[in-house]
Amino acid sequence: MKIHRKVDDHLNITRFLGVSQGKYLVDSEYGVIDVTLTKSSIIDSENKYAMVFEYADGGTLRRYLSDTSVELDWLTRCNLSIHIIDGLRYLHGLDILHKDLVTINTVAQ
Repeated sequence: MKIHRKVDDHLNITRFLGVSQGKYLVDSEYGVIDVTLTKSSIIDSENKYAMVFEYADGGTLRRYLSDTSVELDWLTRCNLSIHIIDGLRYLHGLDILHKDLVTINTVAQ
């Protein structure tokens, strides 16, 4: 948790809000979700800990890239890449390595 608090001030890193414990429904694409939202591909994780981050209303990068209604010109693609690289450069400057950087763990706002 100390590491997440250390990087809360960067524009391209999702802010860590805290930890919660209880019964959560976990969706493989969306993370922790409310019981009322969906019942597909849910893993029950009763009495587990969940890390709570700021809400990213754009969803995951995977979802954004697979949305056929979104046209990604080269400028947009380059800007997305630059924002990701900027966040990683910041983390690496603090001697923090991101273990699992994939499109499902990258969020858009």
